[in-house]
Amino acid sequence: DDDLLSEGLQVFTTIDPQVQWLAEQSLKSGIDKLEKAYKAIEDGQLQGAVVVTNPANGEIVALVGDRYPKYYGFNRAVDARRPVGSLLKPFVFLAALETGRYSLATQVEDSPVRWRNANGSYWQPKNYDGRQHGNVAIYDALAHSYNLVTARVGLQVGVKNLIDVTRRAGVQSPLDEVPSLLLGAGGMSPLEVAGLYQVLPAEGFTLPLRAIRDVYTADGE
Repeated sequence: DDDLLSEGLQVFTTIDPQVQWLAEQSLKSGIDKLEKAYKAIEDGQLQGAVVVTNPANGEIVALVGDRYPKYYGFNRAVDARRPVGSLLKPFVFLAALETGRYSLATQVEDSPVRWRNANGSYWQPKNYDGRQHGNVAIYDALAHSYNLVTARVGLQVGVKNLIDVTRRAGVQSPLDEVPSLLLGAGGMSPLEVAGLYQVLPAEGFTLPLRAIRDVYTADGE
């Protein structure tokens, strides 16, 4: 920290000032709208984060860690880990496609799933709309975010394979090998989720996210 302040270093970042400003404004205005729409939420109670990346090279072009961007403290974009929910579904199906037993057109039954945990309790997920939809193609189940199809495919493929896919994509947060992970019970930071999704437009290549291009000393080295 002392060197950063006293050694005359020049640090060149990937941040785009215009995109950064737009991200800050979008986060604040979005949260303000939510607080006005839901009277039960007190003003100033909600928080959020934004990460914007370049899919071509993994550079971070904007990162906002607080609704008040000048606040110097806890950075939610980097350090806040929350259950990611349906954001993991594409990677459940990716793990399935990797086995060679599934294609995007494979029909899977969207019907109740029941899994007995080691402690004797049962895991019984439901669809968001509370309905069942018969035989559904995998691509259609992903488009409609059907929990039952995702859970059925994930249990057949194995939770361990899902974790393996996320690890290869750069996720380092602890992930428990439990069925509920298939529907996003694992906690990740917004930065990790952005890195995870970076794999998709990069056609399967892992591009570690970065925010710094170069650091030069006062002598130009």
